[in-house]
Amino acid sequence: MTDFDPKELRRAARAIRKLRRIQREVLLMSSQEGLDYHQIGERLDLTVAQVERHLADALYNMNRIMTRRRWWRR
Repeated sequence: MTDFDPKELRRAARAIRKLRRIQREVLLMSSQEGLDYHQIGERLDLTVAQVERHLADALYNMNRIMTRRRWWRR
């Protein structure tokens, strides 16, 4: 098992909470429950293309949130 930095885990959890509800649901269903796009779509009444888009947006936003530099942390 890999040791994770608790500070980074808190940052990731905070970033997940900042996502739009649908993005958060799709991301968690994919990563934690291990569901594929079709299964997620069935649960949320979405097409596979919509699931793909929401997941891509969630990952983009997570990256943007977690790598954002604060002007006071230069």
